[in-house]
Amino acid sequence: MLKRLLAAFGICALAWLAGTPSPAPAAEPLKIVVAFAPGGGSDLIARVLGKSLSDSLGRPVVVENMPGAFGVVAGRHVANAGANDHTLMLGTTGTLPIPVAMGVNLPYDTLEDFAPITQVGLTPIVLVVNPSLPAKTFEEFASTLKASPPDSFFYGTWGVGSVGHFAGELLKLRAHLAMTHVPYKGSGPLVSDLIAGHVKIGFLESSTALPHVRSGQLRALAVASPRRAPLLPDVPTFSEVGVKFDEAAWYGIVGSKSMPAAEVARLSASLREALNSKEVKEKLLSMGVAPTATSPGEFGKILQNDVAVWSQVARAASIKAD
Repeated sequence: MLKRLLAAFGICALAWLAGTPSPAPAAEPLKIVVAFAPGGGSDLIARVLGKSLSDSLGRPVVVENMPGAFGVVAGRHVANAGANDHTLMLGTTGTLPIPVAMGVNLPYDTLEDFAPITQVGLTPIVLVVNPSLPAKTFEEFASTLKASPPDSFFYGTWGVGSVGHFAGELLKLRAHLAMTHVPYKGSGPLVSDLIAGHVKIGFLESSTALPHVRSGQLRALAVASPRRAPLLPDVPTFSEVGVKFDEAAWYGIVGSKSMPAAEVARLSASLREALNSKEVKEKLLSMGVAPTATSPGEFGKILQNDVAVWSQVARAASIKAD
């Protein structure tokens, strides 16, 4: 009798186990690689996007910092990711097109080994001057430079090969101006010398320029962007003052070229939805980033254009990697 009861219990237990669904496997985390240390602009933007992506996709998103010269460490990691490796990179103008332009020996092909997903936002570069320079508009600025000997004026940026450096040299080419580059070790020393008048012309990111323009310590003449900078809406673009210069500094998301097209489309759609949300827009604007949301094809064309334009600038100004 006992044996029959145990056998019956065993049969019922097996039936119950067979009818009980197995717990669903945890969703594999999506990784966003950042080429800079924690706490910087790229890191903060990646975390804002990561949270929104996690909410919309229903899967964890982690941000991994892989700092290294010209973004090579992060770029190599993402370029080598396999088709099933859920890895993205938050790239910038300074880590994607500019290293190509400067002839950096990269372990990947920037235009061939990455799948563009979406541009994230613009960080317009602003031409600023010390108020002691007698130019209240870009037209007056250009006239002053053209009426002076070629070695009369110097412009400062936050370093050789920086986006500001490339912006200055592109402006010289397209507006036919003569200025000599003075590189600084970061924006802090540059701003100090601009305010003191030791260098009277400079190129700064709009978020860096904003407080000093508002205080009257610096005067903003034009921004390098296809549209006006949200932080400086009264400052015209270069196109508005007659110079064809729409190339802006940007942030963007790329994946490995081996990432399936369906996954690229799905991630692009989710990111664009996030970038169009009020919460994400407000957070990016508070960082000085003008949100953008492009299709993979649109972002790919921007990347190709920037590689071509900045390569031309690098050749004309002899800007090379050390």
